[in-house]
Amino acid sequence: MSKVFTNSDVSNKIFKYFSEKYGQMVAPVGLLKVLATLSPFVNNDLPNLNILHVAPSRQFKTQLSREARDIVGKGKWIDLGIDVTMNSILERFRKGETANLGRKALFLDDLAILLTSKTYKAKERLIGGLTALLSDGVWSYGERNKPFLVLEGKVSLIANLTLEKYERNKNTLFSSTFHERFLTVFYSLPETEINSWLDHKDEKLSIKWNEPKISIKPREIENWNEYKKTIIDYAERFSVLSLKSKSGQFDLICALLKTHANLNNRNYLCEDDFNLLKKIEPYLVDPLAPNESKIVRFYKEGHGIVDILKLLGKPASYRDYVERVLRKAKERGIIGGGLQW
Repeated sequence: MSKVFTNSDVSNKIFKYFSEKYGQMVAPVGLLKVLATLSPFVNNDLPNLNILHVAPSRQFKTQLSREARDIVGKGKWIDLGIDVTMNSILERFRKGETANLGRKALFLDDLAILLTSKTYKAKERLIGGLTALLSDGVWSYGERNKPFLVLEGKVSLIANLTLEKYERNKNTLFSSTFHERFLTVFYSLPETEINSWLDHKDEKLSIKWNEPKISIKPREIENWNEYKKTIIDYAERFSVLSLKSKSGQFDLICALLKTHANLNNRNYLCEDDFNLLKKIEPYLVDPLAPNESKIVRFYKEGHGIVDILKLLGKPASYRDYVERVLRKAKERGIIGGGLQW
């Protein structure tokens, strides 16, 4: 396999490993999960790089999380388990009235359980608590006649969700700021790629990461200002593709770029870092609603609804859907000003 990056040997090794074991479509997400696992050890400012991995059932979501943990090694991450609550995290790490996680990557291998199996109150507390932890590095909790407890840490979060459960819970996710804290990546493997993996399953499973565990030495990036406009441009594109705020995507991109440079022992950004962003772009589009980002992009380019319908090749009856998408984009701050039909 030819090199994917020019000045990023560690990324090349990781990309090659995931590509040979799971396929080229999966490899960028595997690299992203490694970066998210390392992000807390590089970034002093929050948020870190948080990844929500959405794919159909049995398409390597859990495997990629396990691989990322194995590549990085123990001591840098915490598996939150299946039936997690904020109280269970507090009690697990509490010393006195404070639980300090330090710098860690948190893993939720099945976010669906969080969204579907808990009472409304428990779900709201967990989503709100994780949101505060990812944004501010601290969450506090107190009840009458009980001590005031504090959970703190500079953490990242890597979570998995099936495409079916994502679609079912999409409104719940987007109604809170929890979803804003993630770079959400999607894929759905084509049948040819699934068949190829099954044909060589034993051979694929025998492939192991034989390189040393990855350690990372934080370095300050010296040439941020040279790439500031480029980063803002990517934040705009990521915002439209993911239907999330530009400022939120900007923060996640900065965390990603800094971690990627540090992973490859660089204190500067280069073309490799932005080539990774290019590779990620197709993974940001919800495969069950692929026209949403197109509608927003066309509108931001100055097209009215009649033009948008023509560009999409859709009949007039599709207008209501276009209007709903644009209103949603307006509510999320992706489109500024008043809507012009």
